[in-house]
Amino acid sequence: MKKAIIAAILTLFLTGAACQAVNAADTAQFPEVKEAVIFKNGFAYLRCEGKSMLVNGQIILDEIPDASLGAFWGASLTEGVPLKSIKAQKTEIFHQETMVKIEDLIKSNTGEKAVIQTSDKQELKGTLVGFQYYQQPAERLENTDRNAFYGQYGYYPNFVPQPVLLEPRIEWVTLKTGSGVTALRVSDIRSISIEGEKAQTSKTTSHTKKELVLDFGGGKTAKEVEYTLFFVIKGIRWIPDYKIELIENNQAKVKLSATILNEVMDIRNASVRLMVGYPRIAFGEQVTPLTLRDARQALSGFFGSQATGGQGGLSNIAVQAVAEVGYSRSAASLPEETPLAESGEGIEDFYGFEIKNVTLAKGSVMLVPVSENKHAVEHYYELESWSFDPFLRRGNIPQELMSRVLAPDWDRVWHKLVVMNQTAEPITTAPATIFKQGQMLVQEKIDYSPPRGRTVMPVTIASDILSTINEIEASRQNNAITSMGRSWDMVTVKGTILVTNKKKTDVSVTVKRHILGKVAEVSSGGKSEASAQGWENLIKKLWEGVRRDYYGSWWNYYGYYQAINPISCVEWTKTLKPDEKASLEYTCTFYEYR
Repeated sequence: MKKAIIAAILTLFLTGAACQAVNAADTAQFPEVKEAVIFKNGFAYLRCEGKSMLVNGQIILDEIPDASLGAFWGASLTEGVPLKSIKAQKTEIFHQETMVKIEDLIKSNTGEKAVIQTSDKQELKGTLVGFQYYQQPAERLENTDRNAFYGQYGYYPNFVPQPVLLEPRIEWVTLKTGSGVTALRVSDIRSISIEGEKAQTSKTTSHTKKELVLDFGGGKTAKEVEYTLFFVIKGIRWIPDYKIELIENNQAKVKLSATILNEVMDIRNASVRLMVGYPRIAFGEQVTPLTLRDARQALSGFFGSQATGGQGGLSNIAVQAVAEVGYSRSAASLPEETPLAESGEGIEDFYGFEIKNVTLAKGSVMLVPVSENKHAVEHYYELESWSFDPFLRRGNIPQELMSRVLAPDWDRVWHKLVVMNQTAEPITTAPATIFKQGQMLVQEKIDYSPPRGRTVMPVTIASDILSTINEIEASRQNNAITSMGRSWDMVTVKGTILVTNKKKTDVSVTVKRHILGKVAEVSSGGKSEASAQGWENLIKKLWEGVRRDYYGSWWNYYGYYQAINPISCVEWTKTLKPDEKASLEYTCTFYEYR
């Protein structure tokens, strides 16, 4: 920050609505955003600067941002004029409104002379002597559709329909004429004219306005004061994407772009820093009481009674802090000039891409280029497969899981791209589209890589590298052991993986086979490893995206396998010439209950 910020004591006063008229000239617009630090999870740190004339030692702002709890600060930038306090208040604004409704004219002019034109073109002259309200319930219920409520929240959270007061409506009006008193339905009146000097044609209305009062003290003050407000707020995020252009000599041009979504406030010619990292904003989902919302409700999730230890809401903070933000608007804005980020900087465990002079209105979306680098790449081929035969023999496998296991891409060789990050900036997790000679090849996800690190990105199934897997039961020793009240057979399985290179160039292929049990023998050049981590990988591979009730029943049926058998992995890396084949063999043993 170029200017030193004088430390300020931030004092919070929550006041009731003040029944007084306010001159618009007494309020100032919220200061402009000068700096924005934007995270991918929808939170941003905004620093605003303003300059305004003091009125009675105060500056009254016409807006209160929805800053996060415990993350709103302010300070004076004018030497010798410290910021004493920041106060949020509600002020009632009064203004005159011309009456346009017949009901309003009738209510305000009872006792006055009037000329009424009816819908059947009759004209009645007389004095308004009274009116009668329509007989209707005093309130109606809102949010009575439980299904709509479920769709919004994903569950029924203590569903209680909310009563809403209805504005009374006039149904009848009585008019005293020379021939007597006539009652008319308001719906039959086409027009009404009020005669006389006391006729009321306008009414006073009011609305409550929230204001932020910056108090610089009533003593020695300057005529004009510079100040700053800075806070964390939810509603601005950036989404990265990469364009990877494959070029000669195993190189690639990697271009990073950012889509910035702004649902908070206008940004004009501000310095924006797009952050890469994992920010923890524990109280980000709760707004500061300065917004004048129900402070008790806002704080109840974090500060419980002593009986509960005050920990009830803290367990959900991490989940809430990284929740995705939905945006309802689709407006797009692309600036005339979109220069690359001028610089990047690492701060502790974060990295920021800085872009100067960004203008983005509230409710708009902007796409900007961020950086362009050249990286070394390697083409990598991998077959990673899983042996599920012992489980499949027992049945009870849901159909959606079987469809995945039997899918064409389940046991196929994948072409992957290894990107060596040779720069001082990280590669962040993002969608990435690969091009070669101007032709789009594929879009996939690229994973995070630290500076001078590497990441592996899947490209597509390598259709020119063929593979077949065959397993046979070589022997079985019945009742080999007894465990958990069951008799277990020891089964010996021999497997063969055949890989054929149909490409016109040499390729390096890595083959991994995850199997149940212990590896007894592996062919030349292979290695094997057994670990408890294998079970976690198996569960993730099988059940990612599958309904949890299926998983529970499956684990009750098969979970005891984990106590008897490890999950092992055999692995080979082979370089194959065109049309060359590699036969990879292994033998393993596992225990299966009778």
